[in-house]
Amino acid sequence: ADFVRMRRGCEVTSVDLRRQTDTFRTGRRTTYSCTDVYRYEFSVATTARAPPQTVTSRSEQFPACNCACRYAPEPHPGTFQEGDKVACWQPRHTPVSSLYKCPNEACYRIIAPELDKEDAVHDARLQMLNGCGFAGLGLCFLGAAGISWMISAKPVAHARELL
Repeated sequence: ADFVRMRRGCEVTSVDLRRQTDTFRTGRRTTYSCTDVYRYEFSVATTARAPPQTVTSRSEQFPACNCACRYAPEPHPGTFQEGDKVACWQPRHTPVSSLYKCPNEACYRIIAPELDKEDAVHDARLQMLNGCGFAGLGLCFLGAAGISWMISAKPVAHARELL
């Protein structure tokens, strides 16, 4: 495992909610999507004698609605509330693999590290599918161009054989 669970745990010291409206335009049609984005600050005590340090977590997102945020219902509840005592992780080794999105300099985290790996695998699969799709599309165009060339080419060699 790339991360180890910290024995002392962590405490959520603040919760920041931001609502994000994304706008999509296709021709004359405009659609909206609202997302609740949470970011947490939490305290980490690495040793019994060291004072706890406050660090920021990675963001956590929840779809709210397919509408502008001003029309959205109540926000989706975040995973953590201020004052929660939560599990947290620290890297087993440094430097940390690029598969992980370190939310702070020490890469302490309260959101499970496995989620970053799952996100990376999901992103890689999407990129592979996009690549295969573009390659397939390229082959279709190449085939269409070849057929078009064959149709428009004059059968000169065949005509000579008939004479």
